[in-house]
Amino acid sequence: MVHIKNFDYSVLDSLQDMVVSKDRNGEVIRYYNYPFTFDIETSSFYTPTENKMACMYAWAMTVNGVSVYGRTWREFQFFLEEIKLRLHLDYHNRIIIYIHNLSYEFQFIRRRFYFSKVFARKKRHPIKALMDNCFELKCSYFLSGLSLEKTAENLTSVK
Repeated sequence: MVHIKNFDYSVLDSLQDMVVSKDRNGEVIRYYNYPFTFDIETSSFYTPTENKMACMYAWAMTVNGVSVYGRTWREFQFFLEEIKLRLHLDYHNRIIIYIHNLSYEFQFIRRRFYFSKVFARKKRHPIKALMDNCFELKCSYFLSGLSLEKTAENLTSVK
């Protein structure tokens, strides 16, 4: 795992394979056909007035098998902006970022980014969301129906 400051962005230059799809309006959407994942580590605490609070203290993202981590939201925003620029992402050219239990992470990121579309099964439980019009977040827990441990076991046995 490499810190964001040591990430070799040339890893992105080799990503060329794309899958073509259409949205509900028939517009062509191209997705980079590579695995991207995201996770945060959080800590919760009580304020002196007994209000429960939580904060993110580390994030990690994999880009086609390369794990990158950072400590601040600003670093994460910078990292996504670099990916967006280098891969020329926009509404018609996207990446899918799988997040296990998106509903939890979404509560931390929903006010930090622009979301043009959110599909949720109920309030505060998104299944997928379009962030900054180019990052399609998908809940791998909902898609797999498995715990993170069982998902990892299944992926390992496939290889």
